[in-house]
Amino acid sequence: MISMTMMMGLAYGINSYRSEKLRNTAVRLETAPVRKTQILFGNFLGELAVQVLALIILMLVSQFIFGVQWGEYGIFIFAIFLSLGIFSVFLGMSLDIFSNGNSAIAGASTIIVNIFAFIGGAYFPMISPTVQKFSPIGWANISSREILYNHDLSAMIIPITMNLGMTFILLLLVLFVQKRRRA
Repeated sequence: MISMTMMMGLAYGINSYRSEKLRNTAVRLETAPVRKTQILFGNFLGELAVQVLALIILMLVSQFIFGVQWGEYGIFIFAIFLSLGIFSVFLGMSLDIFSNGNSAIAGASTIIVNIFAFIGGAYFPMISPTVQKFSPIGWANISSREILYNHDLSAMIIPITMNLGMTFILLLLVLFVQKRRRA
């Protein structure tokens, strides 16, 4: 559930710009002496703060109500889920920017999250761990299990690297697209 909730950051990222257009604050931001990158990072950090708060609440609830023993590895698992949250929020923002605010992307985000959740084993454990590796949710789930049950801290390298690496690639693409739109 935690990994699926972190992946729902996709919808939050998509709606970050959409809500500004609906509240008519986007026009004010475009006329203000603020760079688009500052607006981008401001929206990103705001949505990421919501994701971090949700992650903290979910980990605490799972520990104290459902008895999940994070043990000494809680901070490492937090880092894995945080990287998933960072990726999902920025993926949502990127999809909204690339689609020029197309409202169909908001509906498609739910489908994307459900596909990632199904492939990643969020609904039920997949028969093949190989299939789970095609989903960011699967990366988080596999590495969390490896850390908790096998005490293998090296399992966190792949999901964190993949999530942050894809976020960096998306950032470069977004900056390129915004620069081309200004020109």
